[in-house]
Amino acid sequence: MRLIFERPVHTIETNIKGTEIVLERAARKDKKVFIASSSEVYGKRDTTPFREEDDTILGPTTCPRWCYACSKAIDEYLALAYYKERGLPVVIGRLFNTVGPRQVGQYGMVVPRFVERALVGEPLLVHGDGRLSRTFCYVGDTVRAISDLTNSGTGYEIPRRCKQQSGS
Repeated sequence: MRLIFERPVHTIETNIKGTEIVLERAARKDKKVFIASSSEVYGKRDTTPFREEDDTILGPTTCPRWCYACSKAIDEYLALAYYKERGLPVVIGRLFNTVGPRQVGQYGMVVPRFVERALVGEPLLVHGDGRLSRTFCYVGDTVRAISDLTNSGTGYEIPRRCKQQSGS
C-alpha cells in the first residue's frame, strides 16, 4: 500500500499499460491470459460475501488507495474487452492479501511487519480501533488457485443484469 501512496502515477501506469501490453501480445498468439486483479476492486463494501456482479463503491479520487482499485478494475475491463472483441481467452482472479516465506514489509505488508516487531519484542502496531479484519491467503494456495482457474474450461458470460441495462 505504501508504494501506491508514494508513487500513484507509477501504480496506474504499471497496472494499465502493463496489462494492455500483455493482452495485445497474447491476442497475437491466441494465448490465454490470467489477470491478477485485486480485492480492492470490490471497493467499500460492508456486506459479504463479495460477488463480482455487485456494484462497486470507491472512495474519493483524492485518496491514492482508490487509484490502485480503479487501475485494477481497468485491467479487468480491458481483459473482458479483449475477450469480447477478439475472442482472447482470459481469466481474472481478484487476489486478497497473499502471504508467505521471504515476504518483506517494504511496501506496507502487514504480516511481515507484525513478525518483524514481534521478533524484536516490540508491540504490534494496530491502526484504528483494532476491529478491522483482513483476509489472507498462503502463497502456495494462491498459486494453486491461479493454476486451477487458468486451467478450468469455464468462460465469461455477461451477467443478465448488464444485458438488461444495455438493452440487449
